[in-house]
Amino acid sequence: MDSTALKLFLTQQQEAHKEQLVFLQQQQEKLLETILKKIGTQTDHTSILNSLNGRIATFKYNSEDGETFDRWFGRYEDVIKVDGAQLDDASKARFLVTKLDSTTPSSS
Repeated sequence: MDSTALKLFLTQQQEAHKEQLVFLQQQQEKLLETILKKIGTQTDHTSILNSLNGRIATFKYNSEDGETFDRWFGRYEDVIKVDGAQLDDASKARFLVTKLDSTTPSSS
């Protein structure tokens, strides 16, 4: 291989390497964007759940006072629907479970 061919080969290799670096940088930027969006969504969900948690009292069953789940849920249903609108149903259900008094006996 003469020096001209070697220079041409090295130049082509250098260009190919630059193209690969640009491609990898673009892929990393896309990945970073995706990760940041997910982190932002999780932060939003966390702040929504924290807000709901502070506004909704724990459900404690008391038949003598008429404090049933239906009555308690009716009191907070709009808050959960409106303020928790960005949450999916599974997140809302998990939240509701955390608001149930663990000492309340089941109705079995």
